[in-house]
Amino acid sequence: MVSQVIPIPSYLYVTCLIQNCSDKMVTAQFLGKIDHNSLLVQDDYIFVKVTTGNRTKHYVSYRRNEFVQMRFPKYALPKDVQIVSTDENQVFLALQEWYQSDTYNLYQSDPQGVYYSIVLENVRSTKQPEENVLIDILEVRGIKGVFLANQKIDNLSGDSHHL
Repeated sequence: MVSQVIPIPSYLYVTCLIQNCSDKMVTAQFLGKIDHNSLLVQDDYIFVKVTTGNRTKHYVSYRRNEFVQMRFPKYALPKDVQIVSTDENQVFLALQEWYQSDTYNLYQSDPQGVYYSIVLENVRSTKQPEENVLIDILEVRGIKGVFLANQKIDNLSGDSHHL
């Protein structure tokens, strides 16, 4: 039996001035490598996830400026983060905390996407094939910034909420 170690791809986000962009002038913005498939460009925002050791940090760049670590309330310990919307000059995201298995909490940000506050807890979610997650939230067509969400309440089947 032959065992083979398959390297996990890792990525760096590098910057340089266009007039002097050589290997010597390139700088990396993060201490660790960017997680595979974590780069998301949406409207004025760029999102990345960086894991070093067993610690994961989420970063945002607003209008292509420097990346800044996203700041969640101190009690929030994110296991997964899904961007829901970047309309209305704010980020609306779903964050799954370490203790949640089939729900996410919804958060909204300041205009730069750095500071977050909770909007609604325990929104239902389902795991799809290939590790995709479907969060039970729907934007009302024609009314930007208005969503319907299916919230899990104790042992009840769920109620829809207007955000």
